[in-house]
Amino acid sequence: MQISLKHHKRLSSSSLVCLLGILLSAAHPYVIRKLNYPRRSERSGLAIGVVALQVILGVLTILSYVNYYRALIHQANALVLFGLAIFFIHRFRALDHLTG
Repeated sequence: MQISLKHHKRLSSSSLVCLLGILLSAAHPYVIRKLNYPRRSERSGLAIGVVALQVILGVLTILSYVNYYRALIHQANALVLFGLAIFFIHRFRALDHLTG
Protein backbone atom coordinates (compact mmCIF):
# COMPACT_ATOMS: atom_id res chain seq x y z
CA MET A 1 0.00 0.00 0.00
CA GLN A 2 2.81 2.42 0.84
CA ILE A 3 4.54 1.88 -2.51
CA SER A 4 1.33 2.57 -4.40
CA LEU A 5 0.72 5.75 -2.40
CA LYS A 6 4.24 6.94 -3.09
CA HIS A 7 3.80 6.44 -6.83
CA HIS A 8 0.45 8.21 -6.73
CA LYS A 9 2.03 11.22 -5.04
CA ARG A 10 4.80 11.33 -7.64
CA LEU A 11 2.30 11.09 -10.48
CA SER A 12 0.14 13.85 -9.07
CA SER A 13 3.14 16.12 -8.46
CA SER A 14 4.52 15.58 -11.94
CA SER A 15 1.09 16.17 -13.49
CA LEU A 16 0.77 19.44 -11.64
CA VAL A 17 4.23 20.58 -12.78
CA CYS A 18 3.52 19.62 -16.40
CA LEU A 19 0.17 21.39 -16.51
CA LEU A 20 1.60 24.53 -14.95
CA GLY A 21 4.44 24.43 -17.48
CA ILE A 22 1.97 24.17 -20.35
CA LEU A 23 -0.10 27.05 -19.02
CA LEU A 24 2.96 29.23 -18.45
CA SER A 25 4.31 28.50 -21.92
CA ALA A 26 1.00 29.72 -23.36
CA ALA A 27 1.54 33.00 -21.53
CA HIS A 28 5.07 33.42 -22.93
CA PRO A 29 5.46 36.90 -24.50
CA TYR A 30 6.58 35.42 -27.84
CA VAL A 31 3.40 33.41 -28.16
CA ILE A 32 1.25 36.38 -27.22
CA ARG A 33 3.01 38.89 -29.47
CA LYS A 34 3.62 36.80 -32.59
CA LEU A 35 0.45 34.74 -32.69
CA ASN A 36 -2.02 37.16 -31.11
CA TYR A 37 -2.83 34.47 -28.59
CA PRO A 38 -4.74 35.75 -25.57
CA ARG A 39 -2.68 36.03 -22.40
CA ARG A 40 -5.20 34.37 -20.19
CA SER A 41 -8.14 32.45 -21.50
CA GLU A 42 -11.13 31.14 -19.65
CA ARG A 43 -9.96 27.61 -20.26
CA SER A 44 -6.63 28.11 -18.56
CA GLY A 45 -8.47 29.34 -15.46
CA LEU A 46 -10.71 26.29 -15.73
CA ALA A 47 -7.66 24.02 -15.88
CA ILE A 48 -6.16 25.61 -12.78
CA GLY A 49 -9.49 25.19 -11.00
CA VAL A 50 -9.77 21.53 -11.99
CA VAL A 51 -6.21 20.85 -10.80
CA ALA A 52 -6.97 22.55 -7.48
CA LEU A 53 -10.17 20.53 -7.15
CA GLN A 54 -8.27 17.33 -7.92
CA VAL A 55 -5.73 18.04 -5.18
CA ILE A 56 -8.46 18.89 -2.66
CA LEU A 57 -10.45 15.78 -3.55
CA GLY A 58 -7.32 13.64 -3.25
CA VAL A 59 -6.54 14.97 0.22
CA LEU A 60 -10.16 14.58 1.35
CA THR A 61 -10.24 11.03 0.00
CA ILE A 62 -7.16 10.09 2.02
CA LEU A 63 -8.39 11.87 5.15
CA SER A 64 -11.73 10.05 4.97
CA TYR A 65 -9.90 6.68 4.85
CA VAL A 66 -10.76 6.27 1.17
CA ASN A 67 -14.47 6.90 1.26
CA TYR A 68 -15.95 5.16 -1.78
CA TYR A 69 -17.95 8.13 -3.09
CA ARG A 70 -15.13 10.64 -2.63
CA ALA A 71 -12.79 8.26 -4.43
CA LEU A 72 -15.26 8.02 -7.32
CA ILE A 73 -15.54 11.80 -7.55
CA HIS A 74 -11.74 12.03 -7.45
CA GLN A 75 -11.51 9.57 -10.36
CA ALA A 76 -14.22 11.37 -12.35
CA ASN A 77 -12.38 14.64 -11.89
CA ALA A 78 -9.20 12.92 -13.11
CA LEU A 79 -11.04 12.12 -16.35
CA VAL A 80 -12.04 15.77 -16.70
CA LEU A 81 -8.43 16.79 -16.09
CA PHE A 82 -7.25 14.30 -18.71
CA GLY A 83 -9.72 15.75 -21.20
CA LEU A 84 -8.46 19.26 -20.51
CA ALA A 85 -4.88 18.10 -21.04
CA ILE A 86 -5.85 16.66 -24.43
CA PHE A 87 -7.63 19.92 -25.28
CA PHE A 88 -4.53 21.99 -24.45
CA ILE A 89 -2.28 19.69 -26.46
CA HIS A 90 -4.66 20.06 -29.41
CA ARG A 91 -4.69 23.86 -29.11
CA PHE A 92 -0.91 24.13 -28.88
CA ARG A 93 -0.44 21.88 -31.88
CA ALA A 94 -2.72 24.24 -33.81
CA LEU A 95 -0.43 27.10 -32.76
CA ASP A 96 2.60 25.15 -33.96
CA HIS A 97 1.07 24.85 -37.42
CA LEU A 98 0.65 28.61 -37.54
CA THR A 99 4.32 29.26 -36.85
CA GLY A 100 5.79 26.56 -39.07
